[in-house]
Amino acid sequence: MSTDDSQTMTAEQRKAAGRLKGSRIAREMPARLAIERQALIDGLTADLGRCPTTRDVIAIEQLAALVTEARRLEACGHFSKATAVRNEINKVVKSTGLKPEPPAVAKPVDPMQALRDYAARQSEPTP
Repeated sequence: MSTDDSQTMTAEQRKAAGRLKGSRIAREMPARLAIERQALIDGLTADLGRCPTTRDVIAIEQLAALVTEARRLEACGHFSKATAVRNEINKVVKSTGLKPEPPAVAKPVDPMQALRDYAARQSEPTP
């Protein structure tokens, strides 16, 4: 059985190739975490339903950083450290006071008009 020398790698070469792959992943991770963190920040800000105050912005950034760190630790298999971070997240959520804008008060509805509207919708032909 003959092998091509250019395709045969020694054990040391395979280890070096694995280190390069690992270092590439390590270089890409901060960018991936930054994207994930920004998505969380955008979502939390949108869920507020109002213009965030400076205190809200700081709390949202802190919360997003903790969540991405907990996810990173869990992905690496450091579950006890991730649990500690998750406990910190619970403390931050309770202490920040991030509350969305209360829902708008519903307009009073005329019951007779509601019945007329319902009857009109029911009498329309269905497509």
